[in-house]
Amino acid sequence: PDRNDRAARILRKALQAQDTNPDNKTYGIWPYFWEEPLAQMDRPDWNWADFCSSEMLFMVYRHPDRLAEDIRTPVREAVGHAARSIQRRDVTGGYTNICALGSFVTLAASKWLGWEDLWAYATDRLRRFATHTDTTGSFTEYNSPTYSFVTMRALANILTYVDDEEVQQIAGALHERVWLGLANHFHAPTRQLAGPHSRSYNTPLYDQAKLAIQMGTRNAVPFFTPETVPGSAPFPARMVCPEPLIPRFLTLDAPDQKRECFIGPRGHENGVEEAFVQGTTYLHPKFALGTVNRSDFWHQRRPFVGYWGGSETDRFIQLRGQKNKHDFTSAHGVTVQETGCALTAMNFVTGSGDRHPSLDMIREDRFEAEDMRLRLMISGAPNDPGVHLNGRTAAVGDRFDLGDRVTLDLGGVLLGVCYPAGRFGDQVAYGELVQDEEGLWIDCVIYAGPNRTWDWPSLGDAGAVAAVWMAGEDTREAFDQAFQAQGMDAHIADGRIVGSWESPAGILAVAAPAKPGNRVSRASEFRALRNGEPIPLTRITEARIMG
Repeated sequence: PDRNDRAARILRKALQAQDTNPDNKTYGIWPYFWEEPLAQMDRPDWNWADFCSSEMLFMVYRHPDRLAEDIRTPVREAVGHAARSIQRRDVTGGYTNICALGSFVTLAASKWLGWEDLWAYATDRLRRFATHTDTTGSFTEYNSPTYSFVTMRALANILTYVDDEEVQQIAGALHERVWLGLANHFHAPTRQLAGPHSRSYNTPLYDQAKLAIQMGTRNAVPFFTPETVPGSAPFPARMVCPEPLIPRFLTLDAPDQKRECFIGPRGHENGVEEAFVQGTTYLHPKFALGTVNRSDFWHQRRPFVGYWGGSETDRFIQLRGQKNKHDFTSAHGVTVQETGCALTAMNFVTGSGDRHPSLDMIREDRFEAEDMRLRLMISGAPNDPGVHLNGRTAAVGDRFDLGDRVTLDLGGVLLGVCYPAGRFGDQVAYGELVQDEEGLWIDCVIYAGPNRTWDWPSLGDAGAVAAVWMAGEDTREAFDQAFQAQGMDAHIADGRIVGSWESPAGILAVAAPAKPGNRVSRASEFRALRNGEPIPLTRITEARIMG
């Protein structure tokens, strides 16, 4: 009874914070904090209509008899306001997790409230979500260690609480598609979700995602014991992995490479054609390497990430484009990968942000910087990884030239890194080995000097090229010799970044604009080739949800 009373007091207070005026732009949503009402927020979060009302619906469906009498009507009204806000906003299928979550809210609310017009909207929204997914077979918020599970939970809630034949069929197919994507990227030896990741808040798999996998696979993947299981929101009864996919979470007997087109080519109203987005994931019994063909370097992105070292430790590499030692959203990478070899060209785009793609925009193409670099971070490396530079022992703090070969023994996995080209305007890059609390870094420093204001239009050519090789079979000596012998050529001049590498997996080549330009058009003007041929577009499955 005491907990019920406390919950009722909290809920009464929370209900008061919602904007219930349909004439307001913030209608139906809540602020983050009681002390900062919506009118004082710099940027109110419309997703709060989806998240907050979904939790209220769980109270209604799971504990209707425990809702205090005086708040049952206010809860109905709050859910109705939130559902109308969601309907008014009407996000597209490209906003994967919110499209799924809002579909649950509007479907469940319309059933509960008896609003036929809202039901018509909610079912149409779910159909449109499925049709959008059918375009490539994958989700726009692809392979996200965070939002894949938000999407999965929302779809499982639809399956659990919304009794309608068509809705069950569509939501069930979408729910299975989430599990298929996870199964294709799960690396059983490290028990990590291999890259690339569209959005992630933590490079190693976080506890709530681990618990979702454990529960969904019926404890076939036992991350936790009853004594160590973390606290969590309840899992819907229907949040279950399809039985045929469970073996993919358990073992990896041989190397396996998969490609998956996440977002198809798109035309914009101004006539600009935006290129497709496709990932490559290589699962090896000793490591996993995943990349995406094009992406910015916003701190939530993981466009180039690898894991190694077994399931008891979190060990990973991550390629990051940084300004002043933080991830720079206006840095953009183009990558081609084949097995454990990946070649990246980093360039820069305009009309984007500094720390965030929309909330921290670069204004008038001008920004301040004292340090610009492309960096390979190594987290969890052995205390003495035996760093070699061109076959000779190297140490933290050493600098090196463009084209030099850096190799490390990560313990069962060998890593090779080379930066064959890099510049920032008239500044020619150099390499540097750095150690800090995050890990060991192999850097291509394209500018380091006095803090100054930079102007995109007058900067000139800027960017860098990186070649990374992960291997699990060679001896250290053989690996060093092989890496040094591989042909590599790159240059940044006359408005173009061009790089090629005679890798063990074939000739990899990338090309991208060197002069900063529009984030849509310039980010689409690239080439990524293997043995002179473009990488073919590949669907995760030929099955269509909507037939």
